[in-house]
Amino acid sequence: MLSRRSLMGALSAAALLVSSPAAFAQDIYIPLISKGFQHQFWQAVQAGAEQAAAEFGVRITFEGPDNETMVDRQIDMLAAALANHPAAIGFAALDSQAAIPLLRQAHEAGIPIIAFDSGVDSDIPV
Repeated sequence: MLSRRSLMGALSAAALLVSSPAAFAQDIYIPLISKGFQHQFWQAVQAGAEQAAAEFGVRITFEGPDNETMVDRQIDMLAAALANHPAAIGFAALDSQAAIPLLRQAHEAGIPIIAFDSGVDSDIPV
């Protein structure tokens, strides 16, 4: 399970990945795509992410499907996040393989993917 410390570390890593002088001159945006909101765990993850974002001056969004069976909805969220050209993306995959094509797109676009809570069958996420 992801602790608040782990999520703050992931956000810190994402901030470091984009910590060039040009990046600081811009608004740093990092969408976080969770497995859902049903469980108190995800509410705690969101609270920790919002706290870390405030500490590091990073703008985040936190979203997830209505339940943890909605893989297609989560993939749509990941595609929408990529379309916004974020500095990085935090991603807790519902399916270890479904997101791989989008992860490749992110990698090719130079957008780091920070995996949290679960992994994917790829070495793209950091």
